[in-house]
Amino acid sequence: MYDELGIPEGYVGIGNCILGYPAEGFPEADARHEGRVIEIA
Repeated sequence: MYDELGIPEGYVGIGNCILGYPAEGFPEADARHEGRVIEIA
């Protein structure tokens, strides 16, 4: 596979990437903590 992609010998593939949506839809979100405010600036 590396030869087909032009990747030099000795290189190692590390990591993964998963794209898509779950077949059953998204699970319901957990309840939020009362009185907690998070501000991102």
